[in-house]
Amino acid sequence: MKKSDATEQVITRRKALGRIGLFATAAYTVPAFATLSMAHASSGASGTSTASEASTSSDASDASDASAASEASTASGPSASGVEATCGLPGDEGYDACLIENGWEGYVAP
Repeated sequence: MKKSDATEQVITRRKALGRIGLFATAAYTVPAFATLSMAHASSGASGTSTASEASTSSDASDASDASAASEASTASGPSASGVEATCGLPGDEGYDACLIENGWEGYVAP
């Protein structure tokens, strides 16, 4: 295959892809323009219509019953890294006192 044959083939592919793109665009837009020709303008002003009477209002519905109270959520405990940074590790001197001081007396290290 010569270099000129390869170049011609690329150009042919590009032309084909360009034509496919143009065809797809035309196929997508033609229906929109075709429906524009169906719109017909009125030849003259028509008479005005009279307003209709207002409808009567409906009765209010009864109030619904109150739903049951939901359960209170529990507070999340301290993170292990926060406890270790503040109080050290379990078994360290003053560890238990530190937990109590900070309100973490029920804390169990993971």
